[in-house]
Amino acid sequence: MTTQEPEPLQLSFPIVDIHTHLMPERLFAAVRAHFRANLWHPRYDAPTEELVQALLAAGASRFVFMPYAHRGEMARSLNHWVANVQQTFAPNGIGFGTFHPDDAELLPSLVDEAFGALGLRGAKLHPQVGRFAVDDPRLDPLYAYAEERGTVLLIHAGRRPDVSEFVGARVFGRMMRRFPRLKVIVAHAGADEFDAFFDLCGIYEDVFLDTAMVFNKYLGGPPPIQRVLEFQDRVLFGSDFPNIPYRWETAVQSILDLRLGRALEEKLLCTNAARLLGLDPRELTAPADSEPPPSPGP
Repeated sequence: MTTQEPEPLQLSFPIVDIHTHLMPERLFAAVRAHFRANLWHPRYDAPTEELVQALLAAGASRFVFMPYAHRGEMARSLNHWVANVQQTFAPNGIGFGTFHPDDAELLPSLVDEAFGALGLRGAKLHPQVGRFAVDDPRLDPLYAYAEERGTVLLIHAGRRPDVSEFVGARVFGRMMRRFPRLKVIVAHAGADEFDAFFDLCGIYEDVFLDTAMVFNKYLGGPPPIQRVLEFQDRVLFGSDFPNIPYRWETAVQSILDLRLGRALEEKLLCTNAARLLGLDPRELTAPADSEPPPSPGP
């Protein structure tokens, strides 16, 4: 990881990052290798504790972190790992679990365990990597549980960076027609079908879009600013840290560079996500008021 010290953010409100990744180191090493070979070179490469310290020092008050299962028989161990990390870095780190439809027979018990005994706050699904359709009926127990209890899901439902039959606004729309009250964050604002996913926000009141990498134009962005204004209560700041080729502060600055005004900046960077996660922004610390956390011990 780079040793260059970041410039401190001078904001009068806290930042909630809805889209970050932490995962066991062996899996993370494979993910980073894939990025370097096929997409870009991630800027951050360090053990979990150092990544968390870097994120907090940069100015994140709360962050949602998640792994993703690319095949069956991974979800249970990953969810236990997330629960342990969440406990270690509470209250700053908010853990989302993961699931894969190849675990169909075990899925109801995995869901109960993740959101019950393990205390996870939501789940991440990555159909592109896992090679399953967003509307795969084997995921119905997860969707039904989440819809009934208001559990938040974050789904990579857009086509970037790899177009496939598993993702896209049409497939996502089919799933939403069956579970219309589902609370879903669409990663990367549904890149590259921005208008189609904003249209779905107009149909389903609990569909949200995150900003991860789209205002930095790595995934076909930026989305139309008029649609962001139209659905300003449904757009959430996400960075995709640490798998980004630039500093985390650059992702925040890409929102500030839109010159939307303080009230709307605070919505996108804090209060929209805080409301969805049940957080009280008054209990969070703004970057300008915070000091970097102490470095981890040996």
